[in-house]
Amino acid sequence: MTQTVGFLLGVLASILAWYLLTRIRPHLVIAPAAAFEPSTGSLRIKVINRGRRQVAGCRARLSVMDREGGGQLLRMRIRQTLPLIRDRLFGLGARGEFGKPWGLYPAFIFRVKIEPDLIASLGPRGDSERRLVFTLVGRDALTGSEVVLRTTYGPRDVEEGIYLTGDTFEITSAPRAATATANEAQYSEELLAQTFVADAPNHPAGAGG
Repeated sequence: MTQTVGFLLGVLASILAWYLLTRIRPHLVIAPAAAFEPSTGSLRIKVINRGRRQVAGCRARLSVMDREGGGQLLRMRIRQTLPLIRDRLFGLGARGEFGKPWGLYPAFIFRVKIEPDLIASLGPRGDSERRLVFTLVGRDALTGSEVVLRTTYGPRDVEEGIYLTGDTFEITSAPRAATATANEAQYSEELLAQTFVADAPNHPAGAGG
């Protein structure tokens, strides 16, 4: 009897542990507005890990999608998949890594070169609507649980400028050099991605965002 109770308690404990592990997911947040820099044609989307654990194996995709019709006849159609300069990340640090110059940074900015006409094409068109659709997948480095997030951007969700560094989605129109100076204490791969490789014509896919 005692062995049976012990066995059942062990099974219940294992099920509870498994349940808790599957419920612990990454706390990734995608910027509510995309940043567009007309002088370089760079569109940027910032992602921040606001969880207490690191996130591994991040993958991102940016598409132009049309939603057509309505009711039971509603259709979603991918018009174009935009080639991000870097669509995969080794990992993002936990939120406590902000401010640590040698830590794994908790934020990253994905970037793609676009034509200004693309932004002008976004929005409603009769019974259809066109948006930028950004999809992100990330895995909790401890539990292995994955989360899939999606954010869409219409014409009012794209702002001119660049993101400030750190735990913020604020977009500034200040010159890049001035922004870099004001945030030099938070120098990171994130700042490197948006400041120093923005104009590289043949930038390798695995070297920056």
